[in-house]
Amino acid sequence: MVKKGDVLMALPITAMVGKAMDSVLYPLASFNPVLSLTISSLIMTTLLLSLYQYFYRKNNLKELRQKLEFLKEELIKVQVNKRKEEMEKTLNEYIQLNNKFIKFTLQIMVISIIVGLLFFSWMEFRFEKTAKVILPVKLPIVGNQLNWFGWYLILSFTIAWVIRRLLEWE
Repeated sequence: MVKKGDVLMALPITAMVGKAMDSVLYPLASFNPVLSLTISSLIMTTLLLSLYQYFYRKNNLKELRQKLEFLKEELIKVQVNKRKEEMEKTLNEYIQLNNKFIKFTLQIMVISIIVGLLFFSWMEFRFEKTAKVILPVKLPIVGNQLNWFGWYLILSFTIAWVIRRLLEWE
């Protein structure tokens, strides 16, 4: 039965996924809950960033984005000069490239959602009651205590920022 305050456990399938992931990730749970959550956050954030970079490079999304920017500028120039045939041609090319860009970014997003749901189900299962982080200062709205999800958010943003700066990823 779902208790008040459960986030992901509202769906029975997330409880099953959490238990299944626990059998794989159980060694992480042998540490202090906050340390386990920190290591899990590091693994998940690094995995998601690596997947993003792999698909980003594989599909040449940087080049595709630059082409879109160029076509956008061309479209503005053509509109100013009121050349209707060129405008239609440029617009069609822009729409085709934009659809391609959206397709690739949706692939990345779907994979990220799947990985995220697997890890979040496990984190909810494992850390819901045990991982409470006491902060040295009181924050507005939050106070001086964070649950597992708040701690994960702070860690993931920090880890992602550091990894992107160190590896010079976009």
